[in-house]
Amino acid sequence: MKKNLLCVMLLTLVCSLAPAGLYAQSSSQEDTTPVPYETEEFPQWMLDVRRFEIISIGSLPFTMLGTSLVYSGVMVATGQLSSFPNPFDKTSPSLSTNDQLAVLGIAACVSIGIGLTDLVITLIKRNSAKKALEKEEAQTGQVVITPQEAGDLLRKNSEEE
Repeated sequence: MKKNLLCVMLLTLVCSLAPAGLYAQSSSQEDTTPVPYETEEFPQWMLDVRRFEIISIGSLPFTMLGTSLVYSGVMVATGQLSSFPNPFDKTSPSLSTNDQLAVLGIAACVSIGIGLTDLVITLIKRNSAKKALEKEEAQTGQVVITPQEAGDLLRKNSEEE
């Protein structure tokens, strides 16, 4: 019995250590350091969609809390609940499943509205800044370059040389 146990343990040890040699790093001296993202790597619409996603999902916990408080307040005011439910207390009476789904739906819609509002404001600001820059360039006849654009041009020119 001990002999079988020893064979199984030895076989397990060999099988677990054998793949380590198969996946070892190659001996080539390639640089595997990740390269930072370039400013032009992603199109602007992708950055805008990502910002919308982050703001919408990030606002969901706060809108969920606010919506549940307002919804519970309305339920108490209309007489459908006898007391105001505490959202942080597990022992207090809570909302029904349909009420919880309604609160979640309202909070999700409000979060998406917050994200869309931010997106619209960002697009309006970007377009007004672009129009102001074009107007200034048309009046003066000179091209205005921001410090960020100047740094990008310097990097691009130094890479070409």
